[in-house]
Amino acid sequence: MPVAPSLSRPRTWQLWRNPARFLALVLGVDLVTLVWVADEITRPAGDRRDWLVALLLLAVAVVFEEGATHVARLKWRLSSQLKRDMTSVWSVAAAVALPPVPGVTLVVIIYVHLWWRQQRPGGQPAHRAVYVGATVVLACLTAGYAVRAVDGAWTGLPWALASSIAVLIAIVIGTTLNRALVTAALMSLGNHGRSLLGTLDDNLTELSTLCLGGLVAIAAIHEPWLCALAVLPMAMLQRGSFVRELETAAVTDPKTGLINAVGWEHIAQRELGRARRENYGLSVLIADIDHFKLVNDRHGHLVGDQVLRGLARALGGALREYDSVGRFGGEEFVAVLPETDVPAAIEIAERIRARVNTLSVGSVSSVADERLLSVSIGVATVSAGDLADTELTAMLISADRALYRAKEAGRNRVCLADPDAPAPVVPA
Repeated sequence: MPVAPSLSRPRTWQLWRNPARFLALVLGVDLVTLVWVADEITRPAGDRRDWLVALLLLAVAVVFEEGATHVARLKWRLSSQLKRDMTSVWSVAAAVALPPVPGVTLVVIIYVHLWWRQQRPGGQPAHRAVYVGATVVLACLTAGYAVRAVDGAWTGLPWALASSIAVLIAIVIGTTLNRALVTAALMSLGNHGRSLLGTLDDNLTELSTLCLGGLVAIAAIHEPWLCALAVLPMAMLQRGSFVRELETAAVTDPKTGLINAVGWEHIAQRELGRARRENYGLSVLIADIDHFKLVNDRHGHLVGDQVLRGLARALGGALREYDSVGRFGGEEFVAVLPETDVPAAIEIAERIRARVNTLSVGSVSSVADERLLSVSIGVATVSAGDLADTELTAMLISADRALYRAKEAGRNRVCLADPDAPAPVVPA
């Protein structure tokens, strides 16, 4: 059987295209893990029961991963920088319930299967899969060593509390080491800030997975066959977290991180209904970047995307906590402002305009480019008494007309929708 070209020529491996600090970390961790595993192999490898429990856990893990393959492949293609999976269930169980050699064997086989069936089709490079697997094995060995070091200290505690303490030790030590090594690798590739922490949903999913791992570990110690009961909760947890990611992606603008037009309209309709029920005024504003084509022509589309993100941040900083802003398309942004009359809406719009005037994004700044970065804003406000006969589409049309008046008047200004103008005709 011919060898794949990428494997037959090590010099062409994608691994070598990474920064030197990343290479040093990856190769160092891989080497330490390999040496530790080789040392453990020379020691007693556990009794027959240990290997049978490892085999049972492996069978349950393979059944779960095969059933989740389609969802997992999609998740690998679509999810964020931090890729969460369910393997913590098995690594915690291996650290607590098994000696080092059966435990490491279990983890390695699961990770090889995971990469071959899910990560490889999802585009995960082999060297990253090896590194992540090495961090899990290293965390498993470290946690197992800590558990065995204190073994017997709580033997006399009631209600099998000793097993629970062992699980907590394994979770804390293993997770801390694994997270630290993965974070170090991401930082060596230039990732910084909140992306290293993951979202709240990411971390809650990981914590839930660790809790399931603790339960599986205790079951493996006392009633191994009960480990099979973890499959359904794991499947539901994985699907639930993925659905949440898809829901977020469906209403999020990828360039700015704001909600998209569909998501914003849903929120605005809800705010309009609430304003009617609670009898207060409501405003809608549309902001459009002035001369955005000139920004793209002078500085390129990548800088144009940076300007869009900069404006998104400026909008977020100028609005109130309960206002909702989204990207309407192109260089247009839209916001709904609950509990506002005309003076309040104009004040918010002017605050946005002033903030954009001081904005500097990369090589583009308002001062250096003669206010190249500015926005024109159209505002439509409806008082509480008129909301019953007002639809969101009509407010948007009025705000859009005001926006065009701002453009015609010289740009970089705020215009209010003409209250004396005839009500716009909403297309059927």
